Amino acid sequence: MRLRFWRCARPTPPTTLPRRTPNERPAWATAPTEVFPVDGPGRPGRLTRAQEWRANGGRQLPSPRRADEGQR
Repeated sequence: MRLRFWRCARPTPPTTLPRRTPNERPAWATAPTEVFPVDGPGRPGRLTRAQEWRANGGRQLPSPRRADEGQR
């Protein structure tokens, strides 16, 4: 049981905000992904020959890469 000492009107809860429709995505967000060229040494996404050699633990470079640069 609740005793009400003061008879004040209860505060009304705030009205809900109107629903917003989501914004359309910008054109760049829906465009297909363009791949950066990774053909040459020093390009983004590619290791240099020395980095590949170190990553392989000092072993030979993978054969497709060696074929591109020629046999030594």
